[in-house]
Amino acid sequence: MTLNRLLLAAAALSILARTAAGAPIEVLTPDLRGAVQPQVAVTPSGRVHVVFGKENAIYHTTSPDGRGFSPPFKIGTLDKLALGMRRGPRVTATDQTVLITGISHADGNLHAWTSGDAGRTWKESDSINTAPKSASEGLHALTGDVRGLVAVVWLDLRGKGMELWGRISRDGGATWAGDISIYQSPDGHICECCVPNVAISPAGEIAVMWRNWLGGSRDLYLSTSRDGRTFSAAQKLSTGTWKLNACPMDGGSLAYAPAGN
Repeated sequence: MTLNRLLLAAAALSILARTAAGAPIEVLTPDLRGAVQPQVAVTPSGRVHVVFGKENAIYHTTSPDGRGFSPPFKIGTLDKLALGMRRGPRVTATDQTVLITGISHADGNLHAWTSGDAGRTWKESDSINTAPKSASEGLHALTGDVRGLVAVVWLDLRGKGMELWGRISRDGGATWAGDISIYQSPDGHICECCVPNVAISPAGEIAVMWRNWLGGSRDLYLSTSRDGRTFSAAQKLSTGTWKLNACPMDGGSLAYAPAGN
């Protein structure tokens, strides 16, 4: 199970986790204080994986039970790592595979690393976006389920305006299906700087949420897919509308209940 976008803490430039007893423990070593954008994933067996960034480096730490974490390990660096304002690395994990993603503002690509040994060693794969430099805005979301189904979505600039694209993997990120165009606004672009979000239901349905741009309105929209190849027509989530001549810089959060609704 992936706990999307859950902040372990943001206090005194530290990243904290809470034990089962509720007492906070510090995940960071002193030299990494000031790191930002923590993300967490929990495997079916209960192992916790945390990823965060500092400057141009992406770090990973893990715990078998949440009571004590391994020393943070630098899995890689990206020139001008997208970090801050909802930008930053993402993580999803099963008991077999850990997948971490991050975007470089310099090359405009969405990078990925996988580990098959709970984070002891890592392998970087090809860029997830197949159109070079198209992910340069730096905003993306990642999620996965216990069966190895993984979905990643990002703001994409391969066209004339900001669009929403994604890719699906069914083996924990080892291989990927082709790029999917999830949504293109008839007004030419979606909201340019709001992070999208993605969730997977217990039955394997994929839901994607983003902030749209239609006639100056920046409302949240939803699209779903049952096969990972085609997505439903965009559905507006609010009954009113939000007219705003600026970017809210916030894309909201999304999750399925255990019942699948």
